[in-house]
Amino acid sequence: MPEGKKSSLIGFVGSSRKNGNTTHVVRYALSLAKEKQIKVKQIPLPDLKIFLCGTQCNYECLRKQNCPITDDV
Repeated sequence: MPEGKKSSLIGFVGSSRKNGNTTHVVRYALSLAKEKQIKVKQIPLPDLKIFLCGTQCNYECLRKQNCPITDDV
C-alpha cells in the first residue's frame, strides 16, 4: 500500500437474522482488520430499503442519469 494511504474494509451482512452466524463471522473478520489499523464498517443489508429496477425506471443509472427510485442505494 502506498505511503499515506489508509486501507478500508466494508463487511456486508446479508442474513436477516440480526445476531446469527453471518453477523458473528463478519464482526470477527472486521475486528481482525481493525487490530491492523484498518478502517472498518459493517453494513447489514436487511436494514436497507432496496427496490428492484425495471418497474419504476428505464435504467437511467446506465446512462449516468439520476435514478428515479428513492431507496438506500
